[in-house]
Amino acid sequence: MTFLDLHKTAAIPALPTVTQFPIFVDVGARAPLVIGGNVGGGNVAAGNVGGGDDGLVAKIRLLLKFAPQVDVVVPKNATSGTAEMLYKISDRVNIIALLDSGVEPLAAQIDGRPLVIIETNDPALNEALSDHAKSRGVPVNVPDTLHLCSFYLGSLVDRGPVTIAISTNGLAPVLGQNIRAKLEDMLHPRLGDVAVYLRELRTRLRHLPAAMRRNLQHQIIEGPVARFVMSDRVQQADSAVLELLSGAREKPSGSISLVEAGAGDTNMLSLGAVAAIRGADTIIYDRSVSPNILDLARREVDLVAGSGKAAEHLGTILEQAKMDGHRVIYLIGGDPANHQGAEALRYVLHNRGIDADYIASASVQRQQWAPSSNPLAKTQVSAASGRIIRGVFG
Repeated sequence: MTFLDLHKTAAIPALPTVTQFPIFVDVGARAPLVIGGNVGGGNVAAGNVGGGDDGLVAKIRLLLKFAPQVDVVVPKNATSGTAEMLYKISDRVNIIALLDSGVEPLAAQIDGRPLVIIETNDPALNEALSDHAKSRGVPVNVPDTLHLCSFYLGSLVDRGPVTIAISTNGLAPVLGQNIRAKLEDMLHPRLGDVAVYLRELRTRLRHLPAAMRRNLQHQIIEGPVARFVMSDRVQQADSAVLELLSGAREKPSGSISLVEAGAGDTNMLSLGAVAAIRGADTIIYDRSVSPNILDLARREVDLVAGSGKAAEHLGTILEQAKMDGHRVIYLIGGDPANHQGAEALRYVLHNRGIDADYIASASVQRQQWAPSSNPLAKTQVSAASGRIIRGVFG
């Protein structure tokens, strides 16, 4: 029996540095362009435009899900069968048959496009056209040729207008397809209707404070309102929203949580900690908190570095944020067992009559903090010890 020796295969190129920023491109103002087949000769059916679902036909179909029109350049001697095949895809395919298939005429078609996909079956021509697209700032994709691409086509979950794109930066398309299938199973087919409904509610919610507005939208998404919308029971959805609005207060009550962030491994966070970080309006954090932890937060969150600030000062920041109706958390970095500053902060909040939740990491079990104790006393240690002094956070 012969076994595959994975350690003696041909040299594999180094992984490219990931520098692509994920965005969504408008393909409505001008048609995206596909240059396919051997535009220097031969017919398209022999090239990738006619290559079935693994060729450019699949990419044209994908573009047509979002673009009103897709322009396709075909070889100058393309057969009538090629045009017929392309028209069968959609009547929104615009065929451009060039008499001269040199670099310059093809490059002229690229200028000003929102994106271009190129597969001419001529590596040198692919590279020349890719270089031209990049020089003009036009996103370009050359299938299976990573170094010529400035964008990749990801696996898409379409719940219009909600769209999720999964990219492996061209390294493992099958993995992207696998993730897509799992998300397809998770998300309701009519999830996009909820997005449309929330958009229509904006004017009715605009007068509310930001934190309250966001909280109401979470209740709409996670509660019966979304289910009513996705089952075409809009009147019931409206009644449920009115009930939420009538029960809401003009100024929402905020909350304070002290959350153990641990050594930076997101897998070691408890479910409660992850939920608190994702839902926070304000996050105060130690310098030892890993960027991986902060990445869990919303982009709009107010991030405040808490390192070097005394517990009394931090208590004032937390108290004000709560008064403003914010969900505010303090992320405790490092080993919580050696972080008496967190206990000092809890003591300050307790003396001010402010309730605060304490959310431990998933791996730590410890006794509940006793508010009658004075953790400040535990922090009166020498500077030489390198530990926290007077509740100052490190």
